[in-house]
Amino acid sequence: MVGVLASFLSTISFAVLSGVPVRALVPAGLTGALAWAVYFALTSLRLGPVASTFLAALAAAFAAEGLARRLKMPATLFQLSGIIPLVPGATAFAAMRDFVTGDYVRGLADGTMTGFLAGAIAAGLVFAGTAVRGMGRKDRDRPTP
Repeated sequence: MVGVLASFLSTISFAVLSGVPVRALVPAGLTGALAWAVYFALTSLRLGPVASTFLAALAAAFAAEGLARRLKMPATLFQLSGIIPLVPGATAFAAMRDFVTGDYVRGLADGTMTGFLAGAIAAGLVFAGTAVRGMGRKDRDRPTP
């Protein structure tokens, strides 16, 4: 619970620094808290970090799309704020530290994990955005064979 609260507050802090409008700060914070809650729950169930990150980013992106429609604001405001708790900053730092100290094998492993985690975040955002836009199409908008 402390982690979810910390994610909420850190997400709001990032949103303020990013210039998110005041009326969107709490929803943006809730998106970040949701992402962290999903990630924490899935890792607690022993799901791997990459899959947990993907599903947490997916949840944040779907929430962002819903909030964007409800508040009539760009989804990007909520997406960027929502993924902040998932960004693999500590893993990237560890990779750089390992390279600097000469532990190249561990640095390569940490760097690879950083890439996988960043890819999982990107895939979650893209998948949700594509799914939401696909659901919004009407039958008359679809090409006929």
